[in-house]
Amino acid sequence: VPQGVRLLSGPAVPSAMPYHGNRRKKRKTGGDTEVSEREKKNTPRCFVLRRGVVGDRVKRLVQDFRDVMSPNAAVKLKETRLNRIEDFIAVAGHFHVTHLVLFTCTKLNTWMKIVKIPHGPTLTFKVNSFSLIADIRAQQKKPAHGPKDLLYAPLQVLHGFGKKGDDGKKAQIVQLTSDMLRGLFPPVDVPTFNQAHCRRVVFFGHEGGEQDTVQFRHFSIQRRATGLQRGVTKLMSTGKIPSMGRYGDVADFVLGGGGATESEFEGGEEVPNMHWYKKGRVAIRLRECGPRLQLQLIKAQEGVLSGNVLYHRWTTKTPSQIQVLQEKARQKEKLKERNAKIEGEYHKLQADKLEAKKRRREERLAEKFGDGEDAGGENGKEDQKGGVKDVGASGKDSAPPTKKQRFNPFSHKKVGARKKAVAGGGDQDAAVSGGGKGSAGKDGQDSGTGKGGHKGGSKGGSKGGGKGGRKGGRAGKKEKRLPTKERVLEAFKSRSGSATGKGKR
Repeated sequence: VPQGVRLLSGPAVPSAMPYHGNRRKKRKTGGDTEVSEREKKNTPRCFVLRRGVVGDRVKRLVQDFRDVMSPNAAVKLKETRLNRIEDFIAVAGHFHVTHLVLFTCTKLNTWMKIVKIPHGPTLTFKVNSFSLIADIRAQQKKPAHGPKDLLYAPLQVLHGFGKKGDDGKKAQIVQLTSDMLRGLFPPVDVPTFNQAHCRRVVFFGHEGGEQDTVQFRHFSIQRRATGLQRGVTKLMSTGKIPSMGRYGDVADFVLGGGGATESEFEGGEEVPNMHWYKKGRVAIRLRECGPRLQLQLIKAQEGVLSGNVLYHRWTTKTPSQIQVLQEKARQKEKLKERNAKIEGEYHKLQADKLEAKKRRREERLAEKFGDGEDAGGENGKEDQKGGVKDVGASGKDSAPPTKKQRFNPFSHKKVGARKKAVAGGGDQDAAVSGGGKGSAGKDGQDSGTGKGGHKGGSKGGSKGGGKGGRKGGRAGKKEKRLPTKERVLEAFKSRSGSATGKGKR
């Protein structure tokens, strides 16, 4: 039937752009992207992780269980060996994550842990057996599992958790297990319930007795209209267009049943249709899509992967033993708090020490630079009276003093630098201090220092300075090069002689 055409009998089929009076108004196609804060708080979310070394089948089981928990699970979560449980718990609050599902393996068994964060409790299940989605599909002729099924959270069905006849302790553990499993999936909100979003069902069935196991199943929901012939139903299916190449007319296809088998329309519970534009009843049928798990509760703890043991399948303790363990746990918690407090005080004390050390160093530098300025001013005045300039006093007052270089007899570079001064035959004290217009500066052949000197001066510099420096430098180059040992001894004597001369002055 074309869209928008009203039939003589029956309700109208909604069109893509329905009429509102004489005008057509476009229907909203995009859903609301913003999620309310209330929905964020009421919707449980989880991280499905694997810890330790696991096999390929367990890795695929982790991915299949993420598909079961979608869209409220991190499907593309990447975990490494460097990640710890504390890291996931730290970011859980930001992403509104309420549960952790952990899969681990040992040489004997596979384990599954369900953790309620941030305060617990923790349930540890032993996985007796499991089947993957691929295993379930391989046994089906026509697997029914569409990509849109994972866009909506599944419905949850719990069976056998409220049986009577269990003792007090056993009943409490069964109730705790049912509460933890119920909290993994969002509850059904009756006022906003939409039948079109019901695409999957998860089933938890508790089997008591000696084994005391929990069966997990995952089903896909299939709907079909009731009261119609098989051929009409096959023709109205929206999955894909049926092949009618071998039929001469559409009537042959409809009267022949559309090539559908009996098994496709067998069974199914009839329920009323909830769509406003459709009336009648529809048949609901469940088809398993995997994975499949058989779980056995082994241990229940009070905290997050730690704390008091509320239940253990293989170990039982007397009330006195439980009291002793609780006292030990209390003492351990107090010791942990004390150590944390001491560590905090220690870090604070170390920070105060570093701050005081830094402040004292700044004060010493300030005093040193202040004394250097005063001393430099007095020396500058004396040098002006005596006609001798001081390089240290003539420099910038704010510049820090240069570090004194240590003499290395095996360094050829420093020996070569000293050799020029020795070859010139001048007075090194005069060259370092700056020299003046003295008698040493007049005779360039002997001293090699004119105006300026070795480190400073207006016309000299490191090349000897002045006219006499040039002549002295040339004379030094003409001298015969001494062997390495003698050159080192000569430089060492010249350095020690200059130091003695300074001490006498």
